[in-house]
Amino acid sequence: MSRRSICIATYMSESLLRFVAPGVLVMPPNQIENFVQLVVDDHKVTERIKTLQTHYQIVAFANSINFNFELSTWARFLAFDWLQLSDSQLQSVLQADPTHWSWAFRQISKWQTLLMDGAKDLGLLEAINFAPAILPGALTNSFSDSDNALKCFIEAIHNRPDIVQEIQLARNEDEVINIAFQQGYVIDSLSILRKWSEHTDFSKPTWYGWFAND
Repeated sequence: MSRRSICIATYMSESLLRFVAPGVLVMPPNQIENFVQLVVDDHKVTERIKTLQTHYQIVAFANSINFNFELSTWARFLAFDWLQLSDSQLQSVLQADPTHWSWAFRQISKWQTLLMDGAKDLGLLEAINFAPAILPGALTNSFSDSDNALKCFIEAIHNRPDIVQEIQLARNEDEVINIAFQQGYVIDSLSILRKWSEHTDFSKPTWYGWFAND
C-alpha cells in the first residue's frame, strides 16, 4: 500500500475549510453533507455508489445529480473526516480495494455504517509490512512513536537551513519521509496527517507550517 494514498490531505485548496479565528475550523458546506446523507437515505443512489472506484468518480457522480462541489473541496472534506478516525480505522480505509464494490462505502465514516457485518472484512488489499533498513550513517535512535519522531525531527533541523529548504521544496510527503529517514528519523504518513490538523494555513503543504515562525 503506497504512502501516497494519504497525501491528498496536504494538497488541497482553500475552498472548504476557513477560519473564524486562528485555529477554529468551520464545518464543510451543506452541498457535500447533503450528498453524503443522500447516499445513506436513497437506495438507488446507494446502488450507484457501488460502481465507483475513485474519488474523481465520486465527485463527478455528485455533480451529475446537482451537488456542485470541486474535487479539492471533496478532498478537504475527506481529510476532515479521516482525522476523526483511529489509526486502525484509517488503515482500513486506505487498504480498501478500489475494484471491490465496498470501496466507496469505506471512504466516509457515515457510509461505513451501510456495510453489513459480513462485508466489513471483505474488499481489503493484503497488508504489507514496511520495515525500512537503517541507512549507513543515520542516527541509531529507535522511535516506536512516529509522532514523537516527527516532533524530534522538526526540532532537530530548525538550525539546519539546508535541510529546511530541502523540506520546503519537497513535492510530496514521500520525499519528506525520505529526508527525515536520511537524518535517522522514521516517520509515517499518519503522523504527517495528524500534524496537518495543527496548522492554520491550508493553502500550502503541511510541512511549510513546521517552520512558519522561523
